[in-house]
Amino acid sequence: MPDLPIFVPDLVAYIGPGAGFTFVGSVLVLLSALVLVFVSIATWPFRILLGAIFRRKAKRRKTDVRRVIVLGLDGMDPRRVERLMREGRLPNMARLAESGSYSRIESSCPPISPAAWSSFMTGTNPGKHNIFDFLNRNLQSYLPELSSSAIRRDSKGRAVMKLLRKSVPFWNILGEHGVFSTVLRVPITFPPEKFNGVLLSGMCVPDLRGSQGTFTCFAETPRAEEIFEGGEVVPVKFDGDVATAILTGPPSSDDNSAALTIPILIRKNVKGGGAEVRIGKHRVVLKKGKYSEWLRVSFRAGMFRTIHGICRLLLVGESPFRLYVTPLNIDPEKPALPVSHPDYYSIYLAKLHGPYATLGLAEDTWAHTEGIIDDQGFLDQAYDIHDERERMFLGALRTTRTGMCACVFDTPDRMQHMFMRPRDAV
Repeated sequence: MPDLPIFVPDLVAYIGPGAGFTFVGSVLVLLSALVLVFVSIATWPFRILLGAIFRRKAKRRKTDVRRVIVLGLDGMDPRRVERLMREGRLPNMARLAESGSYSRIESSCPPISPAAWSSFMTGTNPGKHNIFDFLNRNLQSYLPELSSSAIRRDSKGRAVMKLLRKSVPFWNILGEHGVFSTVLRVPITFPPEKFNGVLLSGMCVPDLRGSQGTFTCFAETPRAEEIFEGGEVVPVKFDGDVATAILTGPPSSDDNSAALTIPILIRKNVKGGGAEVRIGKHRVVLKKGKYSEWLRVSFRAGMFRTIHGICRLLLVGESPFRLYVTPLNIDPEKPALPVSHPDYYSIYLAKLHGPYATLGLAEDTWAHTEGIIDDQGFLDQAYDIHDERERMFLGALRTTRTGMCACVFDTPDRMQHMFMRPRDAV
């Protein structure tokens, strides 16, 4: 294994953005992806031949390294890592440091996730890659907007996405020299760029509502002061043990004046305790404190358009009743917006590993900060998302015999944002 330093990109808290923007989806996305798969298989011999020709022409340096693995741990404090290694609590990391090399690397200026990860992938400073923070200001309206990407509508009403990060990621350069790369959940990779490899976008992928993560809480007796920036509390009134409610989805018009919705039927005090929820085509029985599996929800946006998403439910209170719904993630099997390159790569991962979180900031720090979910609810969610990413990463390692494989885990960052207290020692 070549000597590789441990890269620590994020040591300062970030501001979770809530920038909203509009987008549309189509039922033709899945069909298009299947056609692309067929075309990819049919043209495979020709692409192999062309690839061999281009690789022969490309300038390649002689090296004994056939595979490079980049494992990113967002927000990993080197002081804490070093202490835990000394205490013998990180034996694998200590073994890497002893057999290879270990050193601290300065973060970007400012030391904030979007800027640091953009510098990591491009080798340039924020002045060149143009990412200084999560948010930027619109020079015409002075309103805040997402700094890394923009989604607009063209003259035909179609969603047009633009990546605002400048400079070239190193995996693009590797691809130009015939090196195939697998890139999983590296921040500031939305919308995905074309290159010689596969990529699943990470931080700053929106949810179905066009935000960076808007939760919903259905509450039997909401408190008057429960108005949250990161989500909304929806009052529900029970007739006996049954109530109906509406789950808000993506915008239905260009000006965001209205939103698509789907009905929810709730029955509390079911046999054995808990609640029964019917949402879309799903009927799920919930036990307090236990998350449901990913549930697929569909919003009709017209006669020939349906926008697909996924969410999980958590019964957080029985008396009074409180039901937490995660932000509506883009469905990786039927993406309303491309979250991967090629487009069908997200579908492939979902078929291989099952549904998974696509939201850039998937761990719901807002719901925890606002007291909607408790410590255990947040931990369960964060570890589930970690397990999803671990399955993807290990699967990619098995299939990446040569080339580069990179994956970023956000769990350390999210844990420290939620649980590092002033009293905590390093």
